[in-house]
Amino acid sequence: LSNGGLVSLNAGTTIFMDSATRIASLHPLADSGVVSLVANGTVTVAALAADGAITVRSNAGAIVDGLLGDGLNLDGDTAAAALSAATGIGSGNALQTRVASVTLANTVAGHVQLREATALRILGASVGGSGGNLVVTTLDGGIAVEGAIDTTGATGNLLLQSGEALESTAADIAIRAGIASTNGNISIVSADGIVADDGAAGSAPLLQARGAARTLDLQADGAVTLEGQARLLTNNGN
Repeated sequence: LSNGGLVSLNAGTTIFMDSATRIASLHPLADSGVVSLVANGTVTVAALAADGAITVRSNAGAIVDGLLGDGLNLDGDTAAAALSAATGIGSGNALQTRVASVTLANTVAGHVQLREATALRILGASVGGSGGNLVVTTLDGGIAVEGAIDTTGATGNLLLQSGEALESTAADIAIRAGIASTNGNISIVSADGIVADDGAAGSAPLLQARGAARTLDLQADGAVTLEGQARLLTNNGN
C-alpha cells in the first residue's frame, strides 16, 4: 500500500497474485497513485487499486483473473489503465474493472475481455494473433471510443456493449475514432443511444468489417446518430 506513490513489480518470469492479495496506491487529494506490474510471462491479477494509473504488461504471456468471485481486478475510478499481453487479457474469464480509461493491446493468441462497472473511455485497442476477439462491456455507464480500435486476429469478433443499472444512467456509446475488424463481425450495442461523430471538421469515424460476408451491427435502445461523413463499410456483408 502506497500513499499516492509508485508501486512497481517487475519479473523475468511470471507474477502471481493470490486471490486475497491487494496492491494499492491511493492519494486522498492528488489522484497520483500508480501501480505497475510487468513480467515476461503470465501476470495473474487479484486486486489492484490506484487513482492515477494502472499498468499491467505481459511480454510473452497472458493477463489473467486471479480473483475468486466477482470482485474488481482493477479499481480506480479516476485511473487510466494500460493493459498489454501476448496470449490474452481476461481471455478465459473477463477482467473486472472500475477505471476511467483503458488502452488495450494483445498480439499472439487468445482474446481480450473486459467488464467495466461504470463508464469507460477506450483510448485505443489493438488485438491480433490466432484468436483476436475483443469484448468490452459496461454494467452501468457509457462507452466513449476515443482512439482507434482494430482487431486483426484470426477470428477477430468485436463487441462493445453498454449497460445501465437504472434508466437514469447515461449509457450512450460515443464513437469518436475508427473501429475495424479484419476477419470478424462487429457489434455495437447500447442501452441508450449511439453517436458516431469525431467532433472535427473534415473527418469522421469509419466503422469497417473487412472480412468477406462479415456483419456490422448497431443496436440501441435510443437513437443511432451518424455525422454526415461517417461511414459503415462491409465486404459483401450486412
